[in-house]
Amino acid sequence: MSSRLQALNEDSSWLWQVGNDFLVIDPWLWGSQKNGPSWFSEEWLKNYGKGIQSIPQHAHIFVAFPFGDHCHKPSLEALRARGHAPVLGFKHKKELQLGPFTLRAYGKHPLQKAWEIEHKGQGQRILYSPHGFKWKEKHVFPKPKPQAWITSVRAYHLPWWLGGTVALAIQHQTQLLPMLQPKVLIRTHDRDKEGKGWLRKWTQREEPENIADWKSLSAGQSISLD
Repeated sequence: MSSRLQALNEDSSWLWQVGNDFLVIDPWLWGSQKNGPSWFSEEWLKNYGKGIQSIPQHAHIFVAFPFGDHCHKPSLEALRARGHAPVLGFKHKKELQLGPFTLRAYGKHPLQKAWEIEHKGQGQRILYSPHGFKWKEKHVFPKPKPQAWITSVRAYHLPWWLGGTVALAIQHQTQLLPMLQPKVLIRTHDRDKEGKGWLRKWTQREEPENIADWKSLSAGQSISLD
């Protein structure tokens, strides 16, 4: 059965297709996203792809994190109006089931955790950690050899009193590669966004090196995971 992963926008919205089953991850389909009032932080993307038209009618909708660039309320409201029932994964502690998809959370950090997503019928798995994956030896580790690992490779730092490091540098991800052994490496959530607000003045980014093995998909592009 065919398996395909499509980027829905230029940030971190994804559509995973396994046969006739579809899972949408973190849909941000149009418009801006805010963390607090506009004067504090407002961002928007250069390319949203085809927006809600990209979403199959019977797709399952999964939201991994509670922030506006993952949990985009206007997009979720429009999807509910279409008959979808988005599931907020950050409100579940460990595991949930969306049709044939089983989703398990790994890691203790509220941002730098990984979601292992498995299609039960085909046994295919992807790993999703858009802020990187902070793992310690005492924690349970995901099963190795997923079809794809979708993660950030560009570090994103805020002052400690605003949360500190939001996204981990690529060095953290490469340390886990010998244990994870993913078939495909896909970068996400690390492109420059348009925006305004006070928060942008406090943001520091750490540019990655040695990323030739990490694939980057523009909105609308897809890759086979067969």
